[in-house]
Amino acid sequence: MVKYICKRIVLMIPLFIGITFVIYFLSSLAPGNIVDNMASSNPDMTQEQIDQLYIDYGLNKPIVVRYVNWLKDLAKGDMGISYRTSQKVSIMVGQRIGPTIMLTGTSLIIALLIGIPLGVLSAMKPKGIFDNIASVLTFLGSSLPNFFVALVLIFIFAVKLKVLPSSGMYASGQAHTITALAVHLILPAGVLGFHIMGNFIKQTRGSMLEVLNEEYIKTARSKGISEGAVIIKHALRNALIPIVTQISLMVPFLIGGAVVIEQIFGWPGLGTLMNISITARDYPAIMGVAVVISIVVLLSNIVLDLVYAALDPRISYT
Repeated sequence: MVKYICKRIVLMIPLFIGITFVIYFLSSLAPGNIVDNMASSNPDMTQEQIDQLYIDYGLNKPIVVRYVNWLKDLAKGDMGISYRTSQKVSIMVGQRIGPTIMLTGTSLIIALLIGIPLGVLSAMKPKGIFDNIASVLTFLGSSLPNFFVALVLIFIFAVKLKVLPSSGMYASGQAHTITALAVHLILPAGVLGFHIMGNFIKQTRGSMLEVLNEEYIKTARSKGISEGAVIIKHALRNALIPIVTQISLMVPFLIGGAVVIEQIFGWPGLGTLMNISITARDYPAIMGVAVVISIVVLLSNIVLDLVYAALDPRISYT
């Protein structure tokens, strides 16, 4: 197992380089940069000063050379200095990664806690009430855009009913308690979880329908084992393997959705930092966020491979 993990980590290195290079390349191709922003805000700046700024920021060098220099600094643990705030990017990212993990993790838990049981119930009685509810939620979750659901819920619960806050992690002047954080987390995590919940309902239902028709399930029932034990111990455990695959596919989707949700709800995470950095052409900060997201996605695939082995003893990694 240790050998397998080490092998996967080694294979992650070229993949990581490829991902970060593409992001670096596309960011550099975007119109405008930090020097252009400075020049537009200071009309009195001379061409000589502008040329010197290009040299100071290293923007006069080819993209490949800049990327290699950035990669060398990253290997030393240096993500660079933000153009916008003049802070270390590592510090800025470190301050934001916690809220993003909290938001995406809570969203995933909400989606799993609702999606898996509802998928199981709908598979047990097809065309029943739970199956109809599951179909409606799956349709709404996959068809309604995140931002639309977020705005509707803000209007209902924050504007009209005034029972939930509409933005931030804490209210101004409010004590930073777990209760206050949980209240502020309900809407953004609920919206993000609702958007992916339909995928888990659909996957669980399909997997359970397939497993429930297997011979070993019929054998278990013929032995007089209770229906609950048959469903949970025998059927659900085998049906979870495709669901784990679905989780691995949802991790990048969650992070991408968090960029939009954090912006709408003013959640101080990596998504908000990414939006601000893109607007300001703050390339070091953009790459810092990209590094964290890439590592999280790549590592999550390794973790889920280990979960496969735990769920199915037939799977072994050498």
